[in-house]
Amino acid sequence: MPTQAQRVSHEAETGFSAKVLTPGCRWVCMKKISFSMLSVLSLSVLATGCASTGRTIASSRATPPEARPLHQCYSRIYSGTHLRMNPHQKISTLQIEVHDSSEFPADLYSIITVHDRESGLDFKAAGTGKKEILRNGRLAQAGSFGVDSDVGEGGSFTLSPREDGSVLLLVKEHLTLLDEVSYEGEVIIPEDAKTLTLSGIDKDNNVFRAMPTPCDD
Repeated sequence: MPTQAQRVSHEAETGFSAKVLTPGCRWVCMKKISFSMLSVLSLSVLATGCASTGRTIASSRATPPEARPLHQCYSRIYSGTHLRMNPHQKISTLQIEVHDSSEFPADLYSIITVHDRESGLDFKAAGTGKKEILRNGRLAQAGSFGVDSDVGEGGSFTLSPREDGSVLLLVKEHLTLLDEVSYEGEVIIPEDAKTLTLSGIDKDNNVFRAMPTPCDD
């Protein structure tokens, strides 16, 4: 049986009273202790389960790729060697931008920017296509984009994704681009606006390939 000093020391260290248990109360006290330990264990398991459920709910609320704002860019700077081997190719650089719009959720938009070798000017065209060509937020199949240039017939172009991540720009009939100054200027296109037309029957200017690049956001 512990002495009075031992009981005081134990109580100060553990926070529990070290009273001597009589045979009649030992079973009752042990039941209380066991019940308390079980309650603590149950609360611990419940808290862990709630935390796990919270992580699951948060994970399930993550925005799927197709619902995220889309903004992809591709570009190509043709080397001097390539241009010497293809003297009739009209452009020396190519930029392709693809994005969606919250205003028209079913549509997909693409802006084509090229540098004309002959004039030294940049030309642009904007096309509208359908978002159905996307899979998991990426271009998954070829899609056609119609162009409204306000200067004659804008034509159209097709973007076709490749397995290596690159994109082919294909001109089937024709594509008319507007010089960048007029494109970025007033709403009314000036009568003297310069244009660049790529023809679908011109084998030097109807297919171009661009690689994925970071977008200038």
